[in-house]
Amino acid sequence: MSLMEIVRSISSIIKRTVDPTMLFDKGEYMDEVLWQLLCVLYDIPITNFKKVDYLKLLMLTATNLGFAGNFTMSNFFRDKKDRRKWIPFLSCLVSWFEYTDTGTLQLTRQEKGNTIMQSS
Repeated sequence: MSLMEIVRSISSIIKRTVDPTMLFDKGEYMDEVLWQLLCVLYDIPITNFKKVDYLKLLMLTATNLGFAGNFTMSNFFRDKKDRRKWIPFLSCLVSWFEYTDTGTLQLTRQEKGNTIMQSS
């Protein structure tokens, strides 16, 4: 996935325009965008941003996606983000979200179809 595809997907998921330049050049901006993305992904309310909650959730997600070894705490505290580490992770995260969302939609349609067939 290209950077622009990733940015468009993230914008679509969090329903907010994401600036591709600021995403990697401003650490706080990326943290805020990723926090919103993780809140949508895990279906939790977007509450006041707390760095410790964000880091725990992000590391859990990175571990689940097989990226845990790619990140250390120093990656999170730098203002500029290393694109070589973040682009593959963001691409995987967006793909995971799209797959999960599609899978959920398909299950919902199947359940609805089964309910209609049972009531006939």
